[in-house]
Amino acid sequence: MDVRTLAYIATLAERRNALLERGEETIVSLTSPTKLGSDTSSYAFELPEPITAPTNRKLEVALSSLETAYTWPNIVSGINTLVYTVDGVPFTVTLAEGAYELTAIDAEVRRQMRLNGHAGPEGIYYVRIIANLATLRSVITITNPTDPVAVYTVDIAQSSLKTVLGWPGAVYAPLTASYNESPEIVQISGVNELLLQCPALVKGGVVGSGNTGQAFRSYVLASFFPDVPPGYKVSYAPRNLIWLPASTTQIRRIEVLLTDQNLEKINLRGEPLTVNLVVRDVPTDAFSMSGAGRPSLALV
Repeated sequence: MDVRTLAYIATLAERRNALLERGEETIVSLTSPTKLGSDTSSYAFELPEPITAPTNRKLEVALSSLETAYTWPNIVSGINTLVYTVDGVPFTVTLAEGAYELTAIDAEVRRQMRLNGHAGPEGIYYVRIIANLATLRSVITITNPTDPVAVYTVDIAQSSLKTVLGWPGAVYAPLTASYNESPEIVQISGVNELLLQCPALVKGGVVGSGNTGQAFRSYVLASFFPDVPPGYKVSYAPRNLIWLPASTTQIRRIEVLLTDQNLEKINLRGEPLTVNLVVRDVPTDAFSMSGAGRPSLALV
């Protein structure tokens, strides 16, 4: 046999030996409670029967898939008001908690101003919030073509939306110009990354909050961001299974935690979170590796 054939046979043998080293895989499907208003980003389940590693073997865990909905808000109480004045009289636009893009903020401001009688004929609005896509800043335009007597201003200093729109300072003069571009870029998305963890199950798991700007060590089952807009279903499945060592040789209880990049829990606003995990046993001296093993058993 030539060298290429011998190398191919050696590769097949390595794959066969690797498969023999892997034990049985168990699929665990977990879905959060769906009670309205409940915290669905963190929950725990007691398994009907424990998953136990045979003697001289250990357990590893990997994420198979995750499903939820893009419902976490970026506008909440404390960053949801815009104050404008008409002839010196202040009016406050308050946005309900939700997941907004800049166009949605603009639409809600226009809707409430029309309800207040501060808009012209259909299609004419005196205050608009638009994006400068070149600078990534927001622009507030103020015009009153059908109400030339009234004087409109936007009191950005008293508007809690200012930090979202790129006005992070504490003191600003009221906006009166027809074109007002924010000094900083828009900060409309507070969540840049989703982290899925199983505290106490996976070695090295970290649970906490308030770690903005701090380095932290954490073994997470998945790190991703959805490729769908707010309001749509989120379906995530890693291209390759990433196996992490379990902290025990017998699993009776599994806790699931979905956080952002700062380890703050994601507010799914009651939407269910379904997580499908795969648990397998391997020799105690084996390194983690990806790939399929023996036929799986469903444990729901």
